[in-house]
Amino acid sequence: MDRMARFVFATVVLSTAGARGADKPSETPRELRGAWVVDHADAAGEPTPATQEVKQSRMEIVGGKYVETWKDADGRPQRSESRVEIDADVFPKQITLFTRLSAAADNQVQATEWTMPGIYRVDGDLLTICLGVVRPTQFDSPCSALIVFKKLPEPKSTQARQSKHRRRPRLLFAHLGQRFRR
Repeated sequence: MDRMARFVFATVVLSTAGARGADKPSETPRELRGAWVVDHADAAGEPTPATQEVKQSRMEIVGGKYVETWKDADGRPQRSESRVEIDADVFPKQITLFTRLSAAADNQVQATEWTMPGIYRVDGDLLTICLGVVRPTQFDSPCSALIVFKKLPEPKSTQARQSKHRRRPRLLFAHLGQRFRR
């Protein structure tokens, strides 16, 4: 994998923990809720091969946090959280990731917070995020990273719980209707 590909996946997909919470945690747009996996990515217009770690990674945007889980090369589960800010009221919709990267040098760990401004769009079950050093204005902007995520289906237990709640009011109203007909 070339240097640019490692940079894209290291900064976007495999960010490390240590970010603060957002000011508006409950304002995650409905279209971004749920779990997503990497479908494919491009760096500066060139397709980027996905490693096994990247293919198995999972991303969720939850209450102002960008949460990722994956298995490392040894199969151990890993998790990271980064702060995220979303502005869905502009066009194109904007996303900003605040990622803390750690690097070991000379027996010391140095942490740096990166700000990655970007834009996003949701088309059905695909989430496209375009990130750059400065905020891109188009999805085909040069010198940017384009990552396409595919939405995972909701767990069956969540679907069953939602459908169960939908049925209750109908049963309640049917029962009340029978009482008033007497």
